[in-house]
Amino acid sequence: MNFPLRLRRIAVPLLLTCAGLVTAHAEDKPAPTGDTVKLPTFTVTDSPDLPPPESWRYTRVGSFEVLSNASDRATRDLLADFAKFTQAMTLVW
Repeated sequence: MNFPLRLRRIAVPLLLTCAGLVTAHAEDKPAPTGDTVKLPTFTVTDSPDLPPPESWRYTRVGSFEVLSNASDRATRDLLADFAKFTQAMTLVW
């Protein structure tokens, strides 16, 4: 790869600094001991109280997938605004 000189001036010191930080961080960790610690067995005997399932709306706009838990009207308005935005961006671009 042929990187521009300006990019190399930034990338090389940044990579060297990151490598130094990684090795310094690895040296701070204590060495593991030989024995494995056995934790006590934890048994769950009750079922959790789950909240009721939420109502989600799914649609696809172009290459975007949209999940919404807002009302139908709010979701339609959001998608209409998004369609206008993408059309405007297409015209500007």
